[in-house]
Order: sequence, then structure tokens, then C-alpha cells
Amino acid sequence: MFGKIAVGMGVAEAMKVEPRLHYDEAEELILCAGFPGVAIDVQEIDPQPALVPKMPIASISVYAKETQTKQGVEGNW
Repeated sequence: MFGKIAVGMGVAEAMKVEPRLHYDEAEELILCAGFPGVAIDVQEIDPQPALVPKMPIASISVYAKETQTKQGVEGNW
């Protein structure tokens, strides 16, 4: 995935490059199974899931996966 997906690339193209990408409607992010701590976003707020593949990637975020746990939120890393 790293070095193959970039900001500005279409989501559909990124999904072809990395088939584990999926849109998580609850998080409103594109996530990759097997890569916790990586999130891809489109500019549209709360987009219709069917339209996401037609949109360009607006940002790619890398974060500590621990922030998604109860202990991490409490500052216990």
C-alpha cells in the first residue's frame, strides 16, 4: 500500500491497487484490513457510500492504533 496510493488518486483506483481497502460508513473513512492506524479520507462530509469510489483521495492519515482503544483514550499507552 505504501508508495502505491497517493492524495489525488481516485478511490476506485486505490481499491484496485489495494483490495483490502473498504469504506467504513460509521467512521466516514476508508480503512485497510490488516493496517490498523491508517485512514484514507475524501473531502466530502458524510458521503453516500456508493459515491465514495468515484471521489479523489483528499488525505491519508497515519496514527497510533492505540488511540482507538479505551486505554489509549485514557492516555494509557
